[in-house]
Amino acid sequence: MKFLPLLVIIAFGISGCDNAKQDAIKAVQNASNHTATTLMIAPGYKVNIDGQPVPISGTDDCQLTAKDVVSLGDTEGQTSRACIVIKPDTKAVQVQVGLASGSVSERWTVVHSGESTLLQRADGSYVEYARD
Repeated sequence: MKFLPLLVIIAFGISGCDNAKQDAIKAVQNASNHTATTLMIAPGYKVNIDGQPVPISGTDDCQLTAKDVVSLGDTEGQTSRACIVIKPDTKAVQVQVGLASGSVSERWTVVHSGESTLLQRADGSYVEYARD
């Protein structure tokens, strides 16, 4: 564990070398006894897009019964296929974004970074949750 800070620095300091970065991230996860977690985002969950809070939804089954699931938004009682499910090996997700001008479909890249999962839009910007 005394090398964990060094591994974190290596993982986030390497640019342009995806294999080395992934190896460092795996080493951090193994050193911390990290259990892979699945994220489930409920339909209507709000994120900031261009500084505005907008609802998002997906195309995945909301009745996921896997262990180690972390839910964002109210997934209780959801029976639709409008959730966004991000498993530890997910590379990209299809998302419906409820913009003021209308709903648009976007493909977001999933960036697994240690214990964090980031969503990146096609324009390179990262998605943030909307603070109410």
